[in-house]
Amino acid sequence: MSEYKSFMQRMGLLGLVNVLTAMSTIILIPILSNNLTITDFGMWNIFQVTIRLFGAVATLGLPNAVIRYLPSIKEKNMIQEGYYSIILFAGSFILVLSFFIFLLSDFIASALFDGNVFLVQVLSLVVYLGAINTIIVNYFRAFKKIKIYSLFLFLQVYLSLVLVSYAVIVNQGINGAILAYLIGQVVIFIIMNLLIIREIGIYRPRFTRIREYLDFSLPMVPSAISYWIVESSDKYLIGLLLGTSFVGFYSPAYSIGSLIALIMMPFPSILLPTISRHFDNGKMNQTTSYFTYSVKLFLFLSIPAVFGISVLAYPLLVLLSNTLIAANSYYLIPILALGSFFYSIFTIYSLVFALVKKTRIIASIWFIAALVNILGNLFLIPVLGLTAAALTTLSSYFIAAAVIFYYSRRFLKVHLDLKFLSKSLFSSAIMALIIYLASFILGNGVLDLVFMVIAGGIIYLILMLVTRALNEEEIRFIKSLWTRQKK
Repeated sequence: MSEYKSFMQRMGLLGLVNVLTAMSTIILIPILSNNLTITDFGMWNIFQVTIRLFGAVATLGLPNAVIRYLPSIKEKNMIQEGYYSIILFAGSFILVLSFFIFLLSDFIASALFDGNVFLVQVLSLVVYLGAINTIIVNYFRAFKKIKIYSLFLFLQVYLSLVLVSYAVIVNQGINGAILAYLIGQVVIFIIMNLLIIREIGIYRPRFTRIREYLDFSLPMVPSAISYWIVESSDKYLIGLLLGTSFVGFYSPAYSIGSLIALIMMPFPSILLPTISRHFDNGKMNQTTSYFTYSVKLFLFLSIPAVFGISVLAYPLLVLLSNTLIAANSYYLIPILALGSFFYSIFTIYSLVFALVKKTRIIASIWFIAALVNILGNLFLIPVLGLTAAALTTLSSYFIAAAVIFYYSRRFLKVHLDLKFLSKSLFSSAIMALIIYLASFILGNGVLDLVFMVIAGGIIYLILMLVTRALNEEEIRFIKSLWTRQKK
């Protein structure tokens, strides 16, 4: 029970960090939009999208190898061999890629960044540091140093937020913002390396297992690229087929719907190292138990969130944007939230294939989802408009989730509690109905929304207890967490 408690507490810590990380984007938007020109603000967004795209390619999927292989290693020299093999191999590839970005800076600047060559030159450095930092930070995740891992996740985002905000407020413009972002990455890079060197020292690797690591990680690169296509292509095609203003209507709704994925984010970080350790030691019962309960916990949290966000779609959009955007896109949020739910299911069940080292299946599924997304948007957006984009996103994620759920059962027999699922759906529906009726009495202010969210959570929890959706062990665990918080 103590190991299980520790597992859940680490999950909660990462969940909090992921929420704070997501909030940083919202915090930065008004700061940048009020201190940069529209052109510069657009370049900042393209800069961020470009970092994510190159990040998906440059790391060669090796952060996943760090998480999958290092937790089971006990000998210090083998840890050194594994870690430094990955870092030096990936670092060399990323360096070459960054060099090519620098060489092509004139072309990239004219195509994407309004001729700002300096920005692209800095981008080449940011791509290197951002990608290598992604690998380094997973060292702490692999060895369950979750507090340190969470701290660096937080610092990576909020150090950049503070530096970038300061740069634009003192009128340094887009170039100052990009330089500030680079400085933040340099600081994180230095601190993380100092901590790791102090722990395991410096080592010249022989790259004895790098082929095994690449066989595991490389199939995840097409998966990451396909996800980037699924996540971004609808916005590009809306702009091309309907116009830029429709992207403005769609994007805030997409962001709110995607909040469901925040619930899922801590699961891969905590669950994969834990089940990998049990699986590698031949403890299949513990492996299945951890995975089954993690799925149940996700459903317990995410199902009411989908209902709640759907009911509060209009006031949420009014609060975060304006009435014009809300009137034109609030109806998309239930569709997009459900799509985010299925994306989260896919992500959790994809851990099974990482566990058994069959990651090529993940890439194949993502390729299918990307193809469905692109073709669906091309043919349906001209006919159905924004609704088509939302439905295509939902369809892509649903297909991916259904396929991976079906095939995962060949490798790990995860019990899906249908009684629990039906009780959660029933409780969520009642909660949503009460919130919907209450919204006619209350206003759309911040305090009104906060009250409805808290009240909805309490109503849902009471209904789940009344319907006995949770067993006695789960209820005791919730009580123990509450007691711990009061202390």
